[in-house]
Amino acid sequence: MSSIMKFQAQMKGFMRPNKFTVQIGATKAGSRERIAISCFQCQIPGNVIATTDKDVGFRSVAYQTIYSDIILGFYTDDKMRELKFWQDWIESIHDRKTNRWAYYDDYKSEITITPINRSGDNVATWTLHDAYPKQIDPIQLDYGTNDAVMTINATITYRHFTVTNWNLVNKKQVEVNCAERKYAPDNHTDVEQHNIAHRNRKEIHRNESNSEFMERMVRSDGTYDYTTDPTTKEAIEKRAREGGAKHMVNTE
Repeated sequence: MSSIMKFQAQMKGFMRPNKFTVQIGATKAGSRERIAISCFQCQIPGNVIATTDKDVGFRSVAYQTIYSDIILGFYTDDKMRELKFWQDWIESIHDRKTNRWAYYDDYKSEITITPINRSGDNVATWTLHDAYPKQIDPIQLDYGTNDAVMTINATITYRHFTVTNWNLVNKKQVEVNCAERKYAPDNHTDVEQHNIAHRNRKEIHRNESNSEFMERMVRSDGTYDYTTDPTTKEAIEKRAREGGAKHMVNTE
């Protein structure tokens, strides 16, 4: 099989960045749909980990997760209601007349971002917890701009985010009867499957005897198979001390 055919077999379809929905928890029921539809640009949060400087062993140790701000872009109507929504939210945080600041729990909210594939199915949902706007960009007005729609950009900060992957559970009913799509959380990701297999192997290793362990892990040429077992070297040496084959342990 050629490389192109392998690639086509693995990549059955591609996601497009122009299909998504955004829901903002702070909106009222009457304006929630309008705000969601007017959002023409958003970002999926990135994953960043802060690390220490290189130590004498040339290692950098991870010590904190960093949640970077994102930017949401909105079209605004002829009454500029979208701009007013974001300005009102920011002014609810800081009262410029009294110079008082609101309580954190009074202005934070949740924002969800859901990419949609070409079949119209929700793929995953990023939920931004404790989110609120920290900046509304200036809007450029220009006599020379005639055939353009006014847009606003809101910079959103948040405490952290969670991700839920979705699995369409009534695909056949949707295709045949155009039924409403129903989703269930999908945990069958590559990383999760790897973790499940890892936990299963550790459980097998924990319950088996020394002789069973060594019989499973010794290759035909008498060497120890480190690659297929998640056991650390310390645990292997412990097995040897408890009666395993000591000649299989490398003490160098």
